[in-house]
Amino acid sequence: MPSPRVLTAAVFLGDVDDFNGPMLVIPGSHKEGMIDVEAQQITSSPYLAGVTPEGDGGGWIHTLTADLKYKINREILANLLAKNSIRAAKGSAGFALFFHGNLFHASATNLSAHDRMSIFITYNSLQNSLLNVATPRPEFIANRDFTPILTVSDDALLRRKAVRV
Repeated sequence: MPSPRVLTAAVFLGDVDDFNGPMLVIPGSHKEGMIDVEAQQITSSPYLAGVTPEGDGGGWIHTLTADLKYKINREILANLLAKNSIRAAKGSAGFALFFHGNLFHASATNLSAHDRMSIFITYNSLQNSLLNVATPRPEFIANRDFTPILTVSDDALLRRKAVRV
């Protein structure tokens, strides 16, 4: 995308605690602007069960697994941590965390017997549409439909007889 003018909402589908891989963030790191990192050479991964970088639509799988294609180097991380500390985003199912596209974030390793599942929804300006590339990421990761989101009234769900939990 042309610029990092995006807002992401991470919604926890289950409880996230200290042990099941909370997302780690460095508050204020988004103010550093865009920091380029080199792509890592990925050869194989125990997380992919036979999926190869060539067979996954251009290597996108490495943006979703522990075997990441892009990793921050220790020097950059040390400089960011000199200004602020790492925080773990934890909460109950339904908790939502909103963050800027440049916020440094990563998931910790899941040390429990329970999965940690979240959904990430990124909101982007219509003036910041994704560029056409030869091998785009799959639509479920980077949708290229830029139809504006329409607003509804505050009581729209009530008027649709929404189920109350």
